[in-house]
This record gives sequence, C-alpha cells and structure tokens, in this order.
Amino acid sequence: MRTYFKLFLMVGTLIFASCEKEVENWSTEAVEYAGKFITKYYDGKKLIKAYNTNQTVLYVSNTATNTDKQIFVKANYMGIQSKFDIAGTPAEFKSVSSSFAKAHNNLLAIGVPGTPPTSASDVISDDRANVKVAIVSASIKKGGYTTAAGNVTDKFDMTIKSYGGTVSFKAKVKPKEKWVKPNVPEYEWILDKIVEYPAANKTYRIEGFRHTGFHEDDIK
Repeated sequence: MRTYFKLFLMVGTLIFASCEKEVENWSTEAVEYAGKFITKYYDGKKLIKAYNTNQTVLYVSNTATNTDKQIFVKANYMGIQSKFDIAGTPAEFKSVSSSFAKAHNNLLAIGVPGTPPTSASDVISDDRANVKVAIVSASIKKGGYTTAAGNVTDKFDMTIKSYGGTVSFKAKVKPKEKWVKPNVPEYEWILDKIVEYPAANKTYRIEGFRHTGFHEDDIK
C-alpha cells in the first residue's frame, strides 16, 4: 500500500516529485485547503455524477488576498468558479454566511450575452442557475480515504447551496479606439444586477478524494 504524502521543498532535502501536472501553490496561507480533488455529486440522495478523473475534477486554491479565510473553488462538472469567505479549519469549514446577498458571484454564470447591444439604452435579463454558491458544510480529512488501488489520501466532503437568479445587463459605449468605423459608436454589455430566484435554488452534496497522481487511481 502506498500512502500519498504532500512533500514540502526544503533546502538540502531530497524531494520526490508528484506525478501531477497541475502544480499547487504551497506558499499560500490557504495551503491546507488547496488541492485537486476527484469528486462525485449528489442531488439529495440521488447520485447525479460518478467519479471521473477527467470530468469531475474540483480544484481548491487561494485568492489574491492570500488568506486562509478565503478560497477559490473551480468545479468543472458543476460549472462553478467562485470565491468563498470561509470560517473554520480544513477538518470542518463553511461559508461565513450562506445568504444570497453575501455570497460571491459565480464567474461562469455571469458571462455577458453573445449578441452585443446596438444602443446605449439596451438592457437584457436572463434567468440562470448557479449565479451564486455558498458552502453549507465541508471537510478535508487527512488520510481519510483509500482508493480502489489501495493508496491512502485525503477525503473530501462538501455540501453547497446553489442559488438561481435573474442576471441583468445594461449597455455602455465602447472606447472610441475600439470602434471598427471611427464615426459609428459600438456598445458592450456590463453586469448591472443579480436578483435571487428562490425557485431555482438547489442543494448538492459533493464527495471525493485528493488526487494522488498515481495512474492506478484514475477513474474513467
């Protein structure tokens, strides 16, 4: 049985490199949270997506504030890229507030419409899922998971509240240097506001384990 250890670079210490191609930032204050996790997803008790090394990867990293009170989560399957203000320790943590007003915007859910505006007075609204996300509860348990191949790694659990919302955009004039024709104004969308749509709110449970880098632990 092999045990997956995180090895830290120290002067004069021999280091064995991990097989992972994605390099984690071990200098961050959020180092105990940071990592690549292979996950599966539940809607209530119903499994909606099983483990898949390529499709259900979830990344946890630091943000520009470089504090252990804020993390950035990228969940490929759920379409989430968002900051979270958190309280607790890696063994047990959650969002400081689970309210819609205090949750950060999900970057993947607030992209501007594909068709550009044609005047400065144009406005558009769109009902979307996952506009904001809060962590209801979460934990990263060291050595708490054994892969099918027998390798020991960290266990990952997270319950999230996904908020639906109406996302509104308004038009603004582009800078003149971006106009194709010098005398013909062009416009672009900017985010105006996001209003919660409670009927679209959902709660999901995410389970998984820290990626070991060993090929025998890959799940197709």
